[in-house]
Amino acid sequence: MEALVLKVLKKHLKLFIKNFSEDSFSLQAMKGEGTLTGLDLNELVIQELLMIPPNLKVVRSACDLLTVKVPWTSFSKQPTVMTLNNIDIDLREPEEVSPPSNLLKKMKSKNKRNEVVDNIQINVKMINITVQTLGGPLIMIQLEDILIQSTNNKWEPGNINDIRMINKDQKLEYMHKLITVGAITASIISQTGSHVVLTRMPLTIRMTQTRNI
Repeated sequence: MEALVLKVLKKHLKLFIKNFSEDSFSLQAMKGEGTLTGLDLNELVIQELLMIPPNLKVVRSACDLLTVKVPWTSFSKQPTVMTLNNIDIDLREPEEVSPPSNLLKKMKSKNKRNEVVDNIQINVKMINITVQTLGGPLIMIQLEDILIQSTNNKWEPGNINDIRMINKDQKLEYMHKLITVGAITASIISQTGSHVVLTRMPLTIRMTQTRNI
């Protein structure tokens, strides 16, 4: 079980992190907690993950601290928890629009679901997004206290058996994801000064994913 879990985690982390240290992470994760610092994130993957339109391009994405806790003794009952401290993302309006990479879509099509990915919980303390358009003002967006978790059909966290819903008649498997953001703040910075257009707005997103079985 340990080898399989580590293999899945490393495969996904390598996709997201350009300077991922595989050996260092493996040694730490076997003890239940792995920590990585000074991470350069894959701009193409971040662009796709956040569904950023092609008329804006992620030119830089970095995270100062990532911690992964694996509950080896109660893996089927508790989620693997991934905690990120501060993420900085710089967006620029490109002179030429490029087609999307579809890296995540290609990876999903090649892989079956597994318990590691299905019941992972992601906590992010802060995301700072800078948007620069051609000849336009600078836009600053700050998201605080982001939580992404798998839930049952009542939007409650549970063990791996609770969060997987199977409809045998339709031959479909359902997965529910609950995303909460504690506060969103947005500002526009121009030659005339800084103007706050959104102040600490909370956000909740409920998603249902399906897969043929």
